[in-house]
Amino acid sequence: MTGVNAVIHLVGIISESGQSTFEKIHVEGTANLVAAARVAGVPRFVHMSAINTRATAASRYHQSKWLGELSVRQSGLDWTIFQPSVIYGPGDGFVNRFAEMMRPPFAFLTGFSIPCPEDGEVRLQPVHVREVAAAVVRSLANEKAIGTTYPLGGDPILLKDLLMEIARAQKMNPALVEASLPALPFMAPVKVLQGYRPVILPVPGIFFRLVAGCVELFSPLPILSYDQAIMLEESHYADARAAVQDLGFEAGPFAAGLAEYLQS
Repeated sequence: MTGVNAVIHLVGIISESGQSTFEKIHVEGTANLVAAARVAGVPRFVHMSAINTRATAASRYHQSKWLGELSVRQSGLDWTIFQPSVIYGPGDGFVNRFAEMMRPPFAFLTGFSIPCPEDGEVRLQPVHVREVAAAVVRSLANEKAIGTTYPLGGDPILLKDLLMEIARAQKMNPALVEASLPALPFMAPVKVLQGYRPVILPVPGIFFRLVAGCVELFSPLPILSYDQAIMLEESHYADARAAVQDLGFEAGPFAAGLAEYLQS
């Protein structure tokens, strides 16, 4: 890092694999980078965290991100921390993951149905990667950003509506089935036979955790983990007013952002 003017630390994982654990990547990795920046005398350190990150978080992901934040906050560097909501854009690991589940071959495995935790009432504030990147760049030359944590988020949207938007962006014909859990297994095939694909099925959180746990144990691909299921049960509020005032942050409509890159 000799001669480096600023570090922008974006490294993170949403699921664990082998030696790549939350502890090693989010906690140890961040601490190592902070130590190297201090030795080299790097004047600015920008750290990418996540909304809902806190010591008492239910998910291990959020717990580890909080410990990473502590390394930055206690570093003595001129730091800035960003806590974005779900970031989406080309190559993301959230929107694209659901989009893949809606299309074959994954759709054949799920019967063209997508379960949605907490009855679909989880509230998210997706933000485009371009908007996050612009805020990060502007923070580098802004003294107000030093020692400041910026939540970032777009317009609130329910998870069930977010899934509908992802399907529409792929020019699909989705259907939302809201019924009691015993009736859902019978309703979904009927909707599929009627030409609706995918079928969004809001389910209780405990049922979604069970599904996620089975997928994590038996699927050869990292489609969904139990920890991710926990995160998807939690609504959040990203108060972006400070980022708007200091950094000119502006989040565009989710549907418009999807239309730029997510096509059938």
